[in-house]
Amino acid sequence: MSERQLISETQESQQTSDFEAALLGILVPQSNSVEDQTLNEVQCLQYERECNKCSAFFQTDSILQICCDICVRSECIQRERHASGSNLSKQAEKMVARSNQILRPVQVGDNVTVPIPSVDRGRGDPRNLLCIVLEHDQTNDQFKLGSKDGILNGSYSRNQFTFSPIHSFALQDTNTLVELSVREAARQQSIGDGQGFLKCACKTGCVRKTCKCVKSNVLCNSRCHDSLSCHNK
Repeated sequence: MSERQLISETQESQQTSDFEAALLGILVPQSNSVEDQTLNEVQCLQYERECNKCSAFFQTDSILQICCDICVRSECIQRERHASGSNLSKQAEKMVARSNQILRPVQVGDNVTVPIPSVDRGRGDPRNLLCIVLEHDQTNDQFKLGSKDGILNGSYSRNQFTFSPIHSFALQDTNTLVELSVREAARQQSIGDGQGFLKCACKTGCVRKTCKCVKSNVLCNSRCHDSLSCHNK
């Protein structure tokens, strides 16, 4: 067999195999490619709907979605806020119930002690102010307290004072015509001048009532007018 005959037979066999492969592709289509194409068409399908809340049109790939994404997020935020508020209310109720179990209940006419902040009293003054319960607002659980020198400003909750077993004074001993602060009430019962010290800066000898010390009927001390001599010592 010559070389030309071998080349011609090789070409004929290659053409025959190519023809058979083309014929097989026409008769038996590739199923995988058709399925992939159908799946892509389904995934790209979009629905245009009108939102049931804001009446705005939106596009979605879900046939069950009836609200736009903005309304869905807004509804989730409102739901979380409502849950947070209800949880805070439950926590507050638990704290109030626990406080009522620990603290002893008081009635109108009971003596109580109110702590005096360190900035509202002198160094030698008592740490607590003796008061009496005047009123009890059961709706808000607030108490109105009074001392011998007057009624204290504002209302107090039960955890802001302590019950006193010693009954020192009654309701008629309270001055109900005057309303004052805790600092003023502490100053009235102080052995000194209450919070801080009075001092003046007079340079005229502290003779007239323009001097703070003379006006308050107290003697000048070493802090007054740079320790200069005066007539109020």
